Amino acid sequence: MKHRIKHLLLAIAIMLVSYSLLAQENSWINYDQQYFKIQVVKDGVYRVYASQFISANVPINLVNANHIQIFHNGEEQYIYINGINSDGTLGVNGYIEFYGEKNRGTDEYDFYDSPESMINPEISFYNDTATYFLTWNYSNGNRRMSVSNETDFDSHIANRQDYCIRHKRANYAGKYYAGNTRSYITQSEGWMDATELNQSGLSKTIATAGVFASGPDTEIEVAVGGINASNSPTYYAIHHLTVGLQGTTYIDTIYRGYEFIRKKFTVPSSAMTASTVLAFKTDNDGNDKNAVSYIDINYPHNWNFENANAFAFTLPTNDADSRGRQ
Repeated sequence: MKHRIKHLLLAIAIMLVSYSLLAQENSWINYDQQYFKIQVVKDGVYRVYASQFISANVPINLVNANHIQIFHNGEEQYIYINGINSDGTLGVNGYIEFYGEKNRGTDEYDFYDSPESMINPEISFYNDTATYFLTWNYSNGNRRMSVSNETDFDSHIANRQDYCIRHKRANYAGKYYAGNTRSYITQSEGWMDATELNQSGLSKTIATAGVFASGPDTEIEVAVGGINASNSPTYYAIHHLTVGLQGTTYIDTIYRGYEFIRKKFTVPSSAMTASTVLAFKTDNDGNDKNAVSYIDINYPHNWNFENANAFAFTLPTNDADSRGRQ
């Protein structure tokens, strides 16, 4: 009951803070315009056809496509529009594209006893759905993406990179852990792995295909939280955690109670394989219970994009080609 009351109060606090923020940061809203919600639950490029808008009773075919805007968190987003009629309206087979991101927990730091207590900012306590607002004004100066007609790639080819950097992250959110009963959210409170880590050990596998073996070291970060099956507010058990890869121990640390650890280590990319299997172990008594929050990996990847529909990557700085610099 205490936990329910606590989170009911937090939910009310969030609504009050949200209202306060809206009152302070609503300068992007023009109250003479209509706004239509587009909800996003996954990061990626979204394409919405005019026919879909029309089916949802959004009269997008009746407005000048140059006047269309999309806002998120009070900021106008860059969009690409295809299929504009000669009169400036969006054709029935036309569409709007934009990059959208799911909702994260990065706006929830104020609800913790300390900002450092948030174990995983990628996971919101309450909602993974982000809202983007479609509207239109009477200006042609809105944010637009345009198609590049550049065909001169000689300098890129001559100075091409040998690899790109692939980012893989696994967020484990199968179970909610209540932590202690203080009014603020504290360490190791929130969504983590449903499978508890105890003396039996636990393995987690992340796909890391396409490793460029002669590239820079692979960077791995893990976060693990201390948990207590009885949800007691006074929990001081000692956690002795080790994390290993291919028989080598990279993390060996001790922490207590509801504390969590967030550790980074590097692995020679020549030792990486298509599947990275991390072994989590604890050797203390039955009170040493933990849950994995996330695993984050950055590794050099070759130019085979694995026939994926979408493939996000970054490039290291290329000083030999001015157009390739980050």
